[in-house]
Amino acid sequence: MSAIVEASTEEEKDAMVTFDHIRSIADKIAGRHAESSTRTRVSRPDRPKPPRLTESWFCCAEPTTQQFRPLQTKEHAEIQHGWSYIQLREGPEMEAELMTQGTQIQELLGLKVPAVAITFRDTAPAGIPRITAPAPAGCGYWKLAAEGQVFYTEASDHYTCPVGAHTHGVDLPPQVATELNGLVQTMVGMQYLTMAEIPMIPRRQGTFHVAVYAPLTKATFTPDVVLVRGTVKQLMLLAEAAQAAGIAGDGATMGRPTCAVLPESLQSGHTATSFGCIGNRVYTGLGDDEGYYAIPGAKVADVVRKLAIITEANRRLEKFHRARAGTAGC
Repeated sequence: MSAIVEASTEEEKDAMVTFDHIRSIADKIAGRHAESSTRTRVSRPDRPKPPRLTESWFCCAEPTTQQFRPLQTKEHAEIQHGWSYIQLREGPEMEAELMTQGTQIQELLGLKVPAVAITFRDTAPAGIPRITAPAPAGCGYWKLAAEGQVFYTEASDHYTCPVGAHTHGVDLPPQVATELNGLVQTMVGMQYLTMAEIPMIPRRQGTFHVAVYAPLTKATFTPDVVLVRGTVKQLMLLAEAAQAAGIAGDGATMGRPTCAVLPESLQSGHTATSFGCIGNRVYTGLGDDEGYYAIPGAKVADVVRKLAIITEANRRLEKFHRARAGTAGC
């Protein structure tokens, strides 16, 4: 690096030292050195011995051709050989882990609103109430959850938003299906979209029974997908963390409809990014500089661990680049 920029000031020398440290961090990200996890391991000696594994325990790992498989070992779940083992049994320990993940995401990125956990179930978890009144759009439930509410919706709670109902896999009654068709025809007539695009809009597979929403820090259920709302810079950091974790989506950044980002992430097993759409911005108050990042629920722990490294690397890189830019008179 000294061949490119000769350090002549104390600030530049400090930046050069910083760059050496950055290279060390990059080595860790590349897997050339063992990295120490920032996650508290539940197998520490000062914690009670965990229960023996049952069929309710699963692991998720790369490569992504195998999202879930039963644990083959009877040992306690932990990070091992690049495989990220997570406990899917719901209870206090899992809730504490989700609270930690949600807190870390919000603090590392400096988010204005918390990440939202969403899951699709056959029945609502005990103790969680149904939404009191249908929102005018399905994405409105994201806003309510980000504000701290914990609730579930049934299929009829999505009839007010035909497009959102479609992307969520809700079977529409004839009247609502007619409304959806009319809305689509209107959008096509405005040249907002074309009929050829309709079949390509991601749609959640499987029968819709209930959807459960909560801030990630308050989730008492295993999320199918975690949704992060943030600025371009915040989403940049998330994207870099997902890339380092090996779960970054390879598709283009999505636009309308915003709600399609959920089935895209659910079905691909990878992250998905959305610029949002005008309807979402109206119903959620999404800022002009904001967008969404969807993470498969089973991969959130992996992303959070990499995010801690990525945010520190970016902090040091910014310091380095600012020193270099000052030397160049930028």
